[in-house]
Amino acid sequence: MREVIEELLKPIILDENITFVGIYRIDGVPIYVHFKNRQLLSLIDWLEDQVKVLINYIASGYFKDAEFKMRDSHLFLIPISKTLVLGVLALEDASMYKLRVDLESIKNEFEKHA
Repeated sequence: MREVIEELLKPIILDENITFVGIYRIDGVPIYVHFKNRQLLSLIDWLEDQVKVLINYIASGYFKDAEFKMRDSHLFLIPISKTLVLGVLALEDASMYKLRVDLESIKNEFEKHA
């Protein structure tokens, strides 16, 4: 399963401007995490809580997905199935257009494998 996930996420994992990629269950538990900097470990715990909140908002119909702008990064939280959420942290230098296209493509591929 890990190989399938890595293959589906390959376009963003290989991007030098993407520093974190994680897939979380709807209860916030990470099932796949890839990061390029050990300082991002604290982000993993923080994201668990954010995923839980996001899923509640999505289930209530308030949000389709979420994007946060932080100091020099963008954080995307996107549901990729009924039970999984993709978290991506991109540096400001990343092409946001390309990243959004890649994320939509990844979401579609996960839906095919679900």
